[in-house]
Amino acid sequence: MPDYFTHYWNTATCEFQQAGRPLHHTAGNDFAHKHVAPGDYVYVVNILRGRLRIIGRMQVARIVNYDEACELLDYDPWDADEHCLAVPGSATTVRLDRFVPIELVRRLRFARTDNSMVPLAFRDRDADLLDQQTLRAVRRLTPQSAALLDGILDQEQPH
Repeated sequence: MPDYFTHYWNTATCEFQQAGRPLHHTAGNDFAHKHVAPGDYVYVVNILRGRLRIIGRMQVARIVNYDEACELLDYDPWDADEHCLAVPGSATTVRLDRFVPIELVRRLRFARTDNSMVPLAFRDRDADLLDQQTLRAVRRLTPQSAALLDGILDQEQPH
């Protein structure tokens, strides 16, 4: 049974990306520590002006180091320790204009190591603005929360 994780791209990374291409790769330094493994799903996210945007989703085929990533990719990847490569055909399209409705954001839950569940943190609950730090680390989504995000992503995928 796969697990589901969020991975945060900062705004500079988002601006560097090419919207419209498949999300076949993402890089970071925390995947192994958070127990991301082949078969798991990674949801790339960003917070822009307090709003959650979902960049895309991929199923992890394997995790390689920087040198292996340089050999396998047709571009120079970010110099990170760990590079997740997608299962062919599993990657959604990279989009920078896809925001998660606030009513869904409030329903998202993340699993902690003690199996308790926690929501996202808001910096201003009345204005529905997310705390910029709430998704900085790789976080494990509950399957129900992953399904909420899938509902947004799968609306746009060809059937």
